[in-house]
Amino acid sequence: MKKAIILARVSTKRQEDEGLSLKDIQLPRLRSYAEEQGFTVVKEFVFSESADRKMRKQFNEVIEFVTSTKDINAIVSYRVDRATRNFRDAVLFDDLRIEHDKELHFVDDRLVLTKNTVGRDIQDWDLKVFLAKQQINRLKEDARSSLIYKLSNGELQRMTILKSIMNIGDSKVHYKKR
Repeated sequence: MKKAIILARVSTKRQEDEGLSLKDIQLPRLRSYAEEQGFTVVKEFVFSESADRKMRKQFNEVIEFVTSTKDINAIVSYRVDRATRNFRDAVLFDDLRIEHDKELHFVDDRLVLTKNTVGRDIQDWDLKVFLAKQQINRLKEDARSSLIYKLSNGELQRMTILKSIMNIGDSKVHYKKR
């Protein structure tokens, strides 16, 4: 019988409460899928963590565990964007697949990647990683635009301004005094 780990992730508490709930949506679906595939789930990695490459402590623990545990055959995740939203992490998954012979199962995407996967499925993987990365870029841009707008309208308190100003970069922001 093949052994697998489950990887379930949300980005925020809000997403957990209103979106892709770990306990109500992701985990039941992943456990059911693993059972249907005949996998023995040896560990579940369930966490809330940003997909930003600088804050991936728990994600890195998953990669380390799967790499160091030779008898793990598969990683089962809800969708590609639950596993990765940047190219660096996608390369790590490809390394697990190609160099360590691990299967990658993305249940909701109906995508399974193995060492021998070619063609359309690789293209689908690449596209889903790209789109997930673009979603992160758009969210960052939206947050930045919102901050600039609020600063220019004097809606933020000074401490918030000081904490956030470093993330604005070279943009010129003039805010109105109240």
